Amino acid sequence: MVSGDTTGLGISGAETPPALKAIAAAPYALSSPRDCATLAREIDEIDALLGPDVDALAADPKGGLDRAANQAIGSAVRGAIPYRWVLRWMTQAGKMDRELRQAVLAGTARRGYLKGVRQGIGCPPPASTGP
Repeated sequence: MVSGDTTGLGISGAETPPALKAIAAAPYALSSPRDCATLAREIDEIDALLGPDVDALAADPKGGLDRAANQAIGSAVRGAIPYRWVLRWMTQAGKMDRELRQAVLAGTARRGYLKGVRQGIGCPPPASTGP
């Protein structure tokens, strides 16, 4: 699953996976053939990259709280490093983080788009979709 540097010191930046870069280049392109199985497989691949969609998170309400607490602690530690911004500038971590955020946004948009296309052509909802 793709995520930013939430456990490290945030000095080096996170690398964007090639599959996510490809999605960011054309988030609304439709693959061929456009059938239920192909669309479901692509949605599953995006889920593997980004983690579960919001409809699947409702099944595990505690998981989100634990993740938020860990991110808050990591943020506090990273914020205490003197001259961290200089190191991030030298390693281009900010640029890498922006690229990753934009690719994750494109991946999230693509997943929603593909779910809409699946619904539009009459496919059954994916098994991971909540109530």
